[in-house]
Amino acid sequence: MKQWVRLASWFYPASWRRRYAMEFDAMLDEVDTGWRDVIDTLRGAFTMQFTSWDLKTIALAFAVTGAAIAAAVAFSIPSQYQSTSVMQITTAGPAPADAQIEVNKHMNHMEQEILSRTSLAKLIAKLDLYKARRGKVPIEDIIQDMRNHQITIKPVKDRGNRQDSQEAFTISYTYPDPELAQAVNRELTSKFTE
Repeated sequence: MKQWVRLASWFYPASWRRRYAMEFDAMLDEVDTGWRDVIDTLRGAFTMQFTSWDLKTIALAFAVTGAAIAAAVAFSIPSQYQSTSVMQITTAGPAPADAQIEVNKHMNHMEQEILSRTSLAKLIAKLDLYKARRGKVPIEDIIQDMRNHQITIKPVKDRGNRQDSQEAFTISYTYPDPELAQAVNRELTSKFTE
């Protein structure tokens, strides 16, 4: 334990070490130490460090520490790209309520068909998506992850009073490769338009 306490004493300011290092080592040779002594020595060292610093030094230390933490977090997060397309269904004149319900039913049916296991499995094979994961994870898990996290289909809120009836929705796909994100989004959009 004494080695750990000696190591912790190196965190004291240089002026303190020059003046008290020999006395500290002599005292350390004569006592038994434990983890509590290591923690106490570190706490004392950091207290002295911060009390000997002026406001500029403390601000700079926190800024450098914050930048280092932010850089570490930024580099640990994998890049993700999102490709989004907007589709709009427009009918001339105001649509009756029954027509609106039919459009919504049709859209729900199309969404279920496009997000089906068969459709997404074909898309994965066609564009060779998730190469690394396919060898380790069952395809059902990959497809479920696509449905829950990578693919989003959302209606666009009404953007004003217009004479024609319109339904708009967005289709988005998120993937680490920007070109594949766009390719998948194109495939999904084209399935809606077919």
